[in-house]
Amino acid sequence: MTNAEGKAVISTYGFAGAPIGKYKVIVRKNVDDDLVYGTNSTGGKEVVAFKIYRTVEPQFSDVKTTPHEIEITGKEKKVEATFDVGKAIKVQF
Repeated sequence: MTNAEGKAVISTYGFAGAPIGKYKVIVRKNVDDDLVYGTNSTGGKEVVAFKIYRTVEPQFSDVKTTPHEIEITGKEKKVEATFDVGKAIKVQF
């Protein structure tokens, strides 16, 4: 999960950080759109249907095809990396 600036914090089994090693980096981002509203039992508006769209090119969301990797050596206190995930897309799935 990322914050509003698109930054993620890596965690393993609920603890901050990751064991020493090389890791593939995958990025997935989905958005709900095309909302259809209806009326609930109290007369208020509620979403009754929507479509889900992928917004990152598929190659970056699969461990077999992502070109991105990160290495944790244990010597660093903090690892910062930036990854290019291509152009924004909007593909329904």
